[in-house]
This record gives sequence, C-alpha cells and structure tokens, in this order.
Amino acid sequence: MFSEACGAVAPERSGVDPSWFNRRFAQIGAGAALLVSFLWAPASFPHVELCLFRRFTGLPCPGCGLTRGFCAISHGRFSLAFALNPFAFVFYAGALLVLAWPLLQRAFPAATARVNISRILSIAVPTLVFGMIVYGIARIVFLLS
Repeated sequence: MFSEACGAVAPERSGVDPSWFNRRFAQIGAGAALLVSFLWAPASFPHVELCLFRRFTGLPCPGCGLTRGFCAISHGRFSLAFALNPFAFVFYAGALLVLAWPLLQRAFPAATARVNISRILSIAVPTLVFGMIVYGIARIVFLLS
C-alpha cells in the first residue's frame, strides 16, 4: 500500500522460479560427473597432488580419494572405491538421485510431493560432513599408528 501511495510501482514477476535454475544446474553437474566417471578409469588420472592438506602434511584429508572412488564405482570396481574413500558411494548415490529426481517426480507424483528436500538436506549435509570428519581423523590415526 505504501509504495502505491507514493507512486512507486512494484516490479513485475517474470514467472521464472529461481529454484528451477538451481535444480537444472545440479542435474547438469551430476550428469557431467557421472559421464566423466564412466570415461575415466581411476588409474588413468594424472598423479597431480590437488589436495592442499595432503601437500602440506603428507596425510590424506577426509575427501582424498573421492574422485578416484567415484570413477571406480562407474567401472564396477567397488572394493577399490571403498578402499579409496567409502564416501564415494554416498556422493555417487546422490548424483544418481539428483539426475533421476525429475523422472521419479513424474512416475510417483504423490510420493515425491510429500518429500521435503530442504528438511532432508538440513539433516543429511551436516551428518555427512560430521561423518567425513570422523572418517578423516580415523584414517589419519590409523596411518600414523
């Protein structure tokens, strides 16, 4: 009311949902990661140390081995993937879910409508981060002992 009284006009909404772009971006990223993981075998990665934690300490961080593990899963080398980083399975499943979500919504509209993605992520992300930190500490303790 105030803006109308002052003569200001509210901008028109374009009708484009910004979360639509976020979902599409996530789907493109997940699809690209899965495609690359099928194209590259874990052994074909160049041995370039990208992890700053490992570069400075010589010890693996909680995320070390995720990329190679992700690729190992795509090539059916599950034990190698687990040895590289067991959290690769979590990220792989997440990528598959992000990619398949639109199909699941079409196939099961009633079931997917009841899913509260924000609530799931608000629990899953901190749990995943905590789990990775505990795993990283345990891996370092094991390597040092």
